[in-house]
Amino acid sequence: MNKLEHNSHIIIPEDELVTKNLVCPDQIQAKDFAKYPFSYYTNMDTLQKIVESGNIWARNMDEMNDLDEAALHKKEKNKVHALCFCNTRTEGIPMWYMYAGKAGDGLCIRFTPGNILKWMRQIKEVYPVRKGNQFPETVPLQIGKDVELRFGWIFYQGREGEYHFKNRWYLTESGKNIPGDCLFIKKYPWHYEREFRAVLSNRTKEDYYAFAVPVPREVMKSAVLMAGPQGDVDRIPSSIRKCFARSEKSDLRIRMEIK
Repeated sequence: MNKLEHNSHIIIPEDELVTKNLVCPDQIQAKDFAKYPFSYYTNMDTLQKIVESGNIWARNMDEMNDLDEAALHKKEKNKVHALCFCNTRTEGIPMWYMYAGKAGDGLCIRFTPGNILKWMRQIKEVYPVRKGNQFPETVPLQIGKDVELRFGWIFYQGREGEYHFKNRWYLTESGKNIPGDCLFIKKYPWHYEREFRAVLSNRTKEDYYAFAVPVPREVMKSAVLMAGPQGDVDRIPSSIRKCFARSEKSDLRIRMEIK
């Protein structure tokens, strides 16, 4: 291992950096995994489908709102899917208004690090979804055989060879970028997301729009459901609220109008 400090950057070999963010759920404990909750921002229609089906969809790379990332993985866009979470102590205005709806009345499911690990350890199969279909197929694909599954945090790239990861800056020894086939890289302006993702790579000959990832009932039941800054907990149907440990209002006391 060769690490040197240079102008507040840690200089590190590319091959070491590219695996630094990856997580093996079976080999780590919650206390060593993360300090803060994992948030999944969504809207009422999608939340209703999550509760009814017990699944959250991992969509293909072509559906990413980061067009640079989508372009970077254009060749494999129909073969790679991602399920993304925000891993921060506090909420963020962009997360609410970009991912849960411009009205600010969306919703957020917050999982503890322990329950995210529990969930990740139990993903043994996923259900493929074809483009244009509202429901997954009934025959699952097997993790390890049909689908490769990896977990990790995002590297946020600054200048060439420079990456921000967990509040530290790293610089590759060669000064060159991590290879473009790494599925955990975004440009630095996205760093506010503090994104953790599960990446599912399709090994079959078929192309799919998404994979429906089952959420264990005990994991969902232990999660907290949050109403957005301009939302109202009382407007969430009781049939949905009872599926979670508790429901609460966002701590952000703001009002916005985005047209």
